[in-house]
Amino acid sequence: MYGVNAEGETTFVNRAAQEMLGWTAADLLGRDIHSMIHHHHLDGRSYPEHDCPIYRSFRFEQVHRIEDEVFWRKDGKPIRVEYVSTPIYDQKVLAGAVVIFRDITERYENERRLREALAEVAALRDRLEQENAYLQETITSERAHHEIIGASDAVRQILTRIALVAPTEAPVTITGEPGSGKSLVATAIHTASRRSRRALIHLKCSAHAAEALEIELFGHIRSHAQGTQRDRPGKLELAHGGTLFLEDLAELPLDLQGRLLAALQAGEVVRLGDTRARPLDVRVVVAMPRPVEAEVAAGRCAPIWRCS
Repeated sequence: MYGVNAEGETTFVNRAAQEMLGWTAADLLGRDIHSMIHHHHLDGRSYPEHDCPIYRSFRFEQVHRIEDEVFWRKDGKPIRVEYVSTPIYDQKVLAGAVVIFRDITERYENERRLREALAEVAALRDRLEQENAYLQETITSERAHHEIIGASDAVRQILTRIALVAPTEAPVTITGEPGSGKSLVATAIHTASRRSRRALIHLKCSAHAAEALEIELFGHIRSHAQGTQRDRPGKLELAHGGTLFLEDLAELPLDLQGRLLAALQAGEVVRLGDTRARPLDVRVVVAMPRPVEAEVAAGRCAPIWRCS
């Protein structure tokens, strides 16, 4: 608790206020307390005294109850406070105001952590729902994955390469003619990797129009202007913690390949129309019918894929 006169000068400060603010009564008595403890908002904006509810209490006879502002301690640290500012009188003459405040920093932090936890739970629930829908669609689709069966030298060589690369985190490029089993190899790599507990997310780039691939990769948030009724995570987000299999990579426009690589390097993805970045930990396996060098030379693939 502290008091101010009609000029905004401190008239008294109780012990609890001194302990919370770090200022002593000698520091504050007779001085403009607003300029010492209430001078700036938390975001750095100046807080003119004529905008202050406490100022209005002792100038305009108004009681103000404020639930969330900051006072500044002597050491320069802010504390979140809620306070009531009440006019006081001397023989019916407005003499100043008394301010009763409470430090709500811990409560605010607890509420902030709770909001973040609830948001994380909602995001995880949304992701699991979308991932489940994707997996159900995959199960019922015609694209069935079976174990690689064979004893020829070529099959044994493929299995040896899978065994070598699967335990690593290296991106992988698979080449081969249509129908040669690139999806089987991608599935085998994922199944034998440390990411097998999470999903293998498949995006066949040639199955979508160029303008739709951006949404397929990055997802979007609901927007009345765009006619989207709900948030939708993209394949990148669904593959977080798992593997993203990009089939027919050369059909992905070069600008999207660049954005994909930027997201992978930054370790975060932003849905279209959103500003919030979501964490991204994805292993990428790509497939194409022609060798990477040929696609790069033809200008259909970014040179970085040659390192895969």
